[in-house]
Amino acid sequence: MPVVSIIIPVYNVEKYLTDCLTSLKNQGYESLEIIAINDGSTDDSLLILEEYKEKFSNFKIVNQKNKGQSTARNKGLDLCSGKYTYFLDADDYLLKNTIRNLVNLAEKNNLDLVRFNAGAFVEKGFEYNTFNENQYDAKTSLSENVVYDNKSFLEQVTKEKKGFYPSVCLYFIKTELLKKSNLNFLEGVIHEDELFCALLMQNPNRIMYDSNQYFQRRFRPGSTMTTSRENEKSFSSRIMVIEGLASKIQTGELSDSYRKFLNSRKIEVILSLNGYRLNDKKKMKQLRKNVKVFPSEKIEIQARKIVRKTKSFIKKSVAFKRGNR
Repeated sequence: MPVVSIIIPVYNVEKYLTDCLTSLKNQGYESLEIIAINDGSTDDSLLILEEYKEKFSNFKIVNQKNKGQSTARNKGLDLCSGKYTYFLDADDYLLKNTIRNLVNLAEKNNLDLVRFNAGAFVEKGFEYNTFNENQYDAKTSLSENVVYDNKSFLEQVTKEKKGFYPSVCLYFIKTELLKKSNLNFLEGVIHEDELFCALLMQNPNRIMYDSNQYFQRRFRPGSTMTTSRENEKSFSSRIMVIEGLASKIQTGELSDSYRKFLNSRKIEVILSLNGYRLNDKKKMKQLRKNVKVFPSEKIEIQARKIVRKTKSFIKKSVAFKRGNR
């Protein structure tokens, strides 16, 4: 049995796939199971996968019609057999020794979950105005060399929101946790990480934070990360995520700390709807009506809006003063 299963959805990423797969080869870690789901690519992605298959001892390629990243990841989950599971996006890559370091940390401390940082970079020649290189950094929110239990971790990331980031690529997960929880990605949507990562937090009881920027995230043209604000499917998908969170909140036998965490996440996703710039305002308004917001949530949403506007104003004022020195 491999120690680590790495699941990679692949769709028309021939320009970046070599960097991704080379980073796995450079891990120098033998007990890997790599499961690449070719999600109906029409470029040379499959050729690159077949070339790299010869360089690994355990490299599975699954071909399917284009069904989206969620379906591809779920297929990988069905097939994975490693003690630990990691989800990697095919246009990103890992630093050397990432897998070995994460396995050592997890084994030494009998962990269910490791949360680590990412380094973000913008592809050369691509302008992305809202880029924030520190958006994945949780150093001010979480402590290293501490084993959090479920309650203490959830309380911390609910209070210090940068401690939680809804990208599955920032989590090294014990496979048993996924199987016992029967977790799957919501299919037919984008931003599926938003719901999956929130649901993932219900059951891990030994969690650690590693501040290393093991994961290297690429901001590039055409990706979900850089086009979603003008994308109607993105807006609709966030509505579905909100509904998924609300449904989970309403189920019984949730701990108080987990319920508060889910409420906090629901409000964050509702607030994210404000950033969309869709032409069809009527449809946006209709979709918003589907979101059930309780009076207490309305108060918190308004409070967070005020805080964000204040922070934005201060940031712009400081930048203006610096520019006029």
